[in-house]
Amino acid sequence: MTRSVLQLFLVIIAASILSAHAEEFIAQKTLPANYPQLQDWFYTVFRIEVTKGSSLGTNAKRPSVEYKIIEVLRPGRFPPRQSKIDAEWINDPPGGEQWNAHKLAGTFDQWESIEITSPPAGTKLITLGSFDSPSEKEALIGNNSFADTPENRATVMANAASRPFLDWLTETAFWLTFIFPAAGFMCLFYSPKLGAFLAMLSWPSYLLYDSQVPVTSNIRLDALLAYPALGIASLIAAAGFALWVRAEGRKG
Repeated sequence: MTRSVLQLFLVIIAASILSAHAEEFIAQKTLPANYPQLQDWFYTVFRIEVTKGSSLGTNAKRPSVEYKIIEVLRPGRFPPRQSKIDAEWINDPPGGEQWNAHKLAGTFDQWESIEITSPPAGTKLITLGSFDSPSEKEALIGNNSFADTPENRATVMANAASRPFLDWLTETAFWLTFIFPAAGFMCLFYSPKLGAFLAMLSWPSYLLYDSQVPVTSNIRLDALLAYPALGIASLIAAAGFALWVRAEGRKG
């Protein structure tokens, strides 16, 4: 019995020592109005409450953190798919404030060995992130997390960038690339001229969409879908034109 109590006592002391050396989480107090992720509508801005935290880890082996979403202040490109999320806590990315504070001079191994602790349960934060990795564990980044205060919420509501109209337009143009050929095919036997015209509209729709795709996009899965649709649209337009010419010839 005495031995068990002693072992438990030693475990508690060891955990306390490790926690003392870990980077303790302190929420950033003020969210700047010109914060880059706030000005980029791609990022979702949401209020969270940590439900399971105080997990010890390192920058290499990140501690876990569980949280629930209280409110989405701005849905970004990839809004959250669920209200309760199991994530990894990233206190600071390589080259960030923690890196500089420890004067690591770019030594990645030293940065990886720094011990960190995820926020304790009950912590409420306003955080900015993206949920664009459905097959991977989500990440909660300390650098993008701020204290959930009325002042910071007011900053978000007053300064968060909204989705640009051009982005809405280009996304619509992408789907019209497929809708116009389908509409043209349905009109083909009733009004060949109209069917050909609708089918050809898929080309300017795709060109508008393609003009807004970043040049850094190396993998174009969208093109694998769009190119066959454009080919089909061209065939429908050619068929519609041929039927229209044939009908006009019969009238003459």
